Amino acid sequence: MGLLENPQLAYSNKELLAQFGGEAHRAVAREAVAQSLTLLKNRSTDDGSTLMDSLPSMKRIVVAGSSANDIGMQSGGWTITWQGSAGDITSGTTIYEGLKTAGKENGQTVDLKEDGSFTGNYDAAIVVAGESPYAEYAGDRTADQLTLQQKDINTISSIRKTHPNLPIVLVLTTGRALTITDQLKQVDAVVMAGFPASEGEGVADVLLSADRDFSGHLTTTWPKEANNITKKYIDPNTVLFPYGTGLVKSQVN
Repeated sequence: MGLLENPQLAYSNKELLAQFGGEAHRAVAREAVAQSLTLLKNRSTDDGSTLMDSLPSMKRIVVAGSSANDIGMQSGGWTITWQGSAGDITSGTTIYEGLKTAGKENGQTVDLKEDGSFTGNYDAAIVVAGESPYAEYAGDRTADQLTLQQKDINTISSIRKTHPNLPIVLVLTTGRALTITDQLKQVDAVVMAGFPASEGEGVADVLLSADRDFSGHLTTTWPKEANNITKKYIDPNTVLFPYGTGLVKSQVN
């Protein structure tokens, strides 16, 4: 490699430090978010379209969930600190902020009601939920702990109870499969967003765009229950979403 003859090759070029995290880098990160979004569930609508096809043209959207407007939550671990943390830990755009900006460009009203308590008429709700940040062994969980946070479970249930006919899109911010079987029955669409980190606008680039479709696919099999992890390759009845699942907006599942 020539490192012994040219030791400087082993060190980073400090002249490039000013470019780190700049507009060009953030543009690449935003595009990575958009391309990796994976649509797992989608339902048809009364007009013969689908929910995700219709979302960009809806006039009023409410956004809820603990990860909706929290850049630390949507970043996960290994962000600024080893374990990461909730809160305003770095610069960037939250998923809600991205949706609000895109909605304004579309002529849509996008409101934040984190706990899912709201009145008035909305065309759809987007609930952004996942896990609190963790890294390495600090994120070890037993099967019964691999779920959404209870407050997000309550938010989904509350919206479904108080607005029984309102379409709900669940956007997941998680680095692994969680047990969401019960929540799946309560929502109309599910999007796996992984950890969009500082670029929440990448989520809105697909969800609220009439011209851009989903292109992501699952890189692992998603079990119905976390305690089915060891069975998912031998018993198809334990599988919620098979390896490679990834719908486009016109598909229903």
